[in-house]
Amino acid sequence: MTKHIIFDLDGTLVDSAPMCVNILNAMLAERGCDRKICPIEIKPYLSLGGEQMVKALLDAECGDPLTEIADFRDRYLNTRTPETSLYSGVRAGLGKLRHNGYKLSICSNKPQHLCHKVLSELAIDHYFDLVIGGGAMRRAKPAPDMLAAVLSHYDADVARCLYIGDSEVDHATAQGLNVPFLLVTYGYGAPELRLKSELKADTFAQAIRLTLSKGVEGELHTNARANTAISAVA
Repeated sequence: MTKHIIFDLDGTLVDSAPMCVNILNAMLAERGCDRKICPIEIKPYLSLGGEQMVKALLDAECGDPLTEIADFRDRYLNTRTPETSLYSGVRAGLGKLRHNGYKLSICSNKPQHLCHKVLSELAIDHYFDLVIGGGAMRRAKPAPDMLAAVLSHYDADVARCLYIGDSEVDHATAQGLNVPFLLVTYGYGAPELRLKSELKADTFAQAIRLTLSKGVEGELHTNARANTAISAVA
């Protein structure tokens, strides 16, 4: 039976695209550029880490990359996370998982201190036993460092874990350590990822029902057809 649920953050629990767009557009405006970044344009970069996102989206207006990402993160730190960024059903779903005895963790490429900021400002930090975010001592996902740190912390058997994420990066991270993976399709992943993922949910509430379902517990470890199980609990 699954015991540990490990979540990605951006695109899984929180839609950070509007906040990042506003910050990047403010940076462009200050550089005298009238180009505007839109949420659709930013989404492919949100799972790759801030360095790649800022460099790619500032493009010709990007100066020293280290200075630019430091500026972006400072603005992010000083911008309150809006309640509207929390995906529908997240707070109730996390509460159900804790009520049913699951241990919950975060495994995100977002810097550690920004993970804590977002979770605290949205008042969902108390649901999580462990938060593993980006930092100098760990390689970013899809390298195994962050997910391995979660498993090591709990001395957890991968067969009793489930990683819930939204992107190709999350999928590859889970595969690298043979951790069962549940794709939430509303996030930032490319449409093709749906074809690669055996277990998927279109809403957070559906992801919680799948996790709590005894039928899906069996499916996670026997590789039965995921779509049949989804239909049974939707």
